[in-house]
Amino acid sequence: MRQNYDGKRVYLLKENGNFSTKADLLKFVKNNKQKVEKGTGFTRYLLLSQNPEKSDPIEYFYLEDPNIPENYFPINSFGIYDRITLEETKRSRLKEDIIKILSESKKFGVYQADRISESSTVSSNKQVEAGF
Repeated sequence: MRQNYDGKRVYLLKENGNFSTKADLLKFVKNNKQKVEKGTGFTRYLLLSQNPEKSDPIEYFYLEDPNIPENYFPINSFGIYDRITLEETKRSRLKEDIIKILSESKKFGVYQADRISESSTVSSNKQVEAGF
């Protein structure tokens, strides 16, 4: 049975890698800032803890200080290609995003992100299938 995802906000993601420590993440952040200044790289990331006690993903903007607690590590990092609400009027944008992602990488993720709080954390990280 196919679910209806109309009106759901999703993130289109590309996996960047895993970071064991905060020092590893800070090195990545420094390198990414240089890439962004050159017109490449991501400006937003979704960080997912591998610690079972820390299940809330963190949305990270590259200009912010990544003040991630040590007990959140190790983490998986995903570059956010786009944050989009699934609706008919945005279908062509979604297709363009997916074509762009696939031209750069063989795999990508789509995650439901409709519960973003003011503190930039996502309260649920269910993987969803885009029905387009």
